Amino acid sequence: MNTLLERFNAERKAFERLKKQAESKVVRWRYWETPDWYWEPEYMVKYWIGEPERAPKATADYAYGYDDKDRATVIQNFDLGEPRKIGSMDFLRYAGDKIAISHFIPEAIQNEKGINIANDFKYGGVLADVFEATVSENQIVRVEHRSGGGYPPWDWKTIVWESGRVSVVMHGMRGRKAHSQITYGEKGKVLEELDLTKPPKRKPLPKGITMQSLAKQIRERLARAVVATVKKAKIKEPVYCLALNYDCEGNPLLLPELGIGLDSERQARLKARSREARLAIWAPEEFSLFANDRTALQCRDRELDRACDLFNRELEYKASDEPARKLILQVAADLAKADWTGILNTTDDFIVYAVDTYGNDLHKNLKLNVPPKLLAKLKAAKLL
Repeated sequence: MNTLLERFNAERKAFERLKKQAESKVVRWRYWETPDWYWEPEYMVKYWIGEPERAPKATADYAYGYDDKDRATVIQNFDLGEPRKIGSMDFLRYAGDKIAISHFIPEAIQNEKGINIANDFKYGGVLADVFEATVSENQIVRVEHRSGGGYPPWDWKTIVWESGRVSVVMHGMRGRKAHSQITYGEKGKVLEELDLTKPPKRKPLPKGITMQSLAKQIRERLARAVVATVKKAKIKEPVYCLALNYDCEGNPLLLPELGIGLDSERQARLKARSREARLAIWAPEEFSLFANDRTALQCRDRELDRACDLFNRELEYKASDEPARKLILQVAADLAKADWTGILNTTDDFIVYAVDTYGNDLHKNLKLNVPPKLLAKLKAAKLL
C-alpha cells in the first residue's frame, strides 16, 4: 500500500487548507539568503551552502516560518531575479519521529489561447509531490517521496551521519534494494559513488560458522532481546499484539523493529469502522510504541550484531531475503509461546506476528504465525 500516493491524491485540492494549517502555527518568520535548514539533508550537501546567511526581507531567497518549538512549518523559496515572488512552498507537519511535507508550486496562468504565460500563488497552488522524513536523534535519517525523480532516481533514501555531517546516502526505488550509494566528504565533496546493482565480491563465512549456526544464534538472542525490551518498557495498559517489523525495500531484514500494540489505540481506530482502520491496527508504524526509545531492542550484544551482519551478507550474495523472513517468523512463533505473565497485560486475542513495512506479507504471515482458532476469532470479530 503506497501511503504517499494516497496522501498525494488526498492533498491535490488541499492547498488552501494546508497553507492555513501550517501558517497558523508560525510564531516568527526569518529570512535567508541561503537555506537555514532543509528537510532533505542531501540537498544541503549537494549544493554545499556553508553556514546559513540571513538576508533582509525584501531581498531574501528563502522565508522560514517557525512554530513555538522553533521548527520550520513553512518554507518559501523565492524566484531568482524576482524578489518576493514565491516559486515554491513547503508545508511541514510533525508527528513523533515523522515529518510530513507537501511541496507546492504556483498555479499556471493561461491566456485566451490556453497557453501558460505565468505562474502565481495568487491563483492557487499545485501539489508537486509529497514527502515523509524520519528523524532519529534530531537528525533526518530517511526521506521518502511519491515517485522516483532526481539523480540518481529514488523513491526513498537513507542518510548516515558522521560527526554531525552527512557521510553516506543510499537511494532506492519502492519495494527494491538500494541501487546507489554516495559517500560524501567535508563540504559536500563526493568521495565515492557505487552502483549497488553489481554483485558484491563474495567473502566466505569465518571458519566453523554456518548459516544454520548463525540462524540458531539469532533466533535465541533476538527473542531474548525482545523480551528484555518489553520488560524495560513497563507497559501497564492491555496489549493486543507484538509485531516484528522488517524492511521490504531491499535493506537487510535483520534486525527487525519491535512494535507494541496498545488495545486502547486499537479500539480508538476501530471506531472508524473502515477497511483502512482494520489495516492500521496491524501496521506497526501506526503504533505509538514503535521506532522509539521504548521499543529499541535491549540487551543487544556484539554476538547478535555480528551474527546478523554475517547472515545478511550471505543473503546479499544469494539475492534472497526469504531465509531472514522465515527466521523472523520463527522468532515470532517462539515469542507467541512465551509466558508473558508479570511482563505484559495481554488481551484474550493477543498475538505475536511478523510483518513487512508495507503490510504486503501480513495475511500470509498471520496464517503461518497465528493458531487457526485464534485467527478465525480475529476474522469473526472483523479485525482482519
